Amino acid sequence: MENTLLIKTTEELKALFQDALAIKWLDIEEKQPTFMDISGYPHFENVCSNIYQFFLTEKHHGLGSLFLSALDDCVEGVDLNMDDYIVSREVYTDEGGRIDIVIEQFDDDENISKAILIENKIYHTLENKLQDYWDTYSKVADKVLIVLTLKEMEVQEPYINVTHQQWIKAVKNRLGDAISSSSLKYLALLQDFIQHMENYYEKSIEMDALNYLYDNGEKIEQIKLLEKEGMNYIADEIGKKIVDTKWEWGRIILSGMRIPRSNKPIIGYVYFNKIFIDHEFIIEIWLEGEEQVKRRQEIDITKEIRALAEKKNLKMMESRDSKGWYNIARKTYSVADKNEMENLGDMVLEKLNRDWEEFTVLVCDTYVK
Repeated sequence: MENTLLIKTTEELKALFQDALAIKWLDIEEKQPTFMDISGYPHFENVCSNIYQFFLTEKHHGLGSLFLSALDDCVEGVDLNMDDYIVSREVYTDEGGRIDIVIEQFDDDENISKAILIENKIYHTLENKLQDYWDTYSKVADKVLIVLTLKEMEVQEPYINVTHQQWIKAVKNRLGDAISSSSLKYLALLQDFIQHMENYYEKSIEMDALNYLYDNGEKIEQIKLLEKEGMNYIADEIGKKIVDTKWEWGRIILSGMRIPRSNKPIIGYVYFNKIFIDHEFIIEIWLEGEEQVKRRQEIDITKEIRALAEKKNLKMMESRDSKGWYNIARKTYSVADKNEMENLGDMVLEKLNRDWEEFTVLVCDTYVK
């Protein structure tokens, strides 16, 4: 990408953020998992079809023919209602295919007098031979074939497309009148299933975000570069302030900067990778080298070190890196306002002198020969 400045003014930057804030971002953490999510079958068409079959069948749940009546609400010019019917799954066709859900009504001679064939699709494409389904029920004059999908799609007549969202919405519209007669046990299952199906349609919120990123990708990259420049500036300012101390400028790392102790196997780290988000930074000191780490293992943290750490409000660490590093202590500092941000080099120097100088000398005297 050519390094041209796409964001030329502060107003353009503000406008970019305002557009981002206007998006209703999908909060994955707040999204409650359904039972199908928990059980590991969130996108399985067979599982959804089994649940549809259960609620279409007029027993156990106490909802009667609510699901069938709701499905009838989704189509025009066709009457799907039946007085008595059975619901089957995976019904074989003449050519060896399988129809996901079949609802059949029988006459007095036990012949099929009416049939609803449902092909259920979640994310898979429609590759099934619908003509085979239709021909299998060629002797049934009163029949309908419904292609059930997440999004609306064009299907060839006489087939009918119904979306999961349309069916679920129709179920919810009819649910109020049926609650009093329903089983509380299966009503809870139904509510969870409704939530699961509605979760598919929250993806449209994510698409708003993706479209925003697509349209503003280069400008967003510039904001990332701006953040990186800000981090480099902070490191440079800290480096200038510690030049006459016993800490040395080391190098910039991904999360901050490395400041070795002059002529000692002690490494200080100033982490400020989230300073613009959390408005805080962290200072840590580590022992460096196998000899020092071995000595630390032989000599426990002394009472003097622990007492001084408590006095300075430093958190003692008990971790050891396999490469000959030992984390001794750390402390988190808040950056209260923009004035402190502008003078962060002075602030870090003040914290090093106030909290870490005496402590580092004691650690050196204890573990460094």
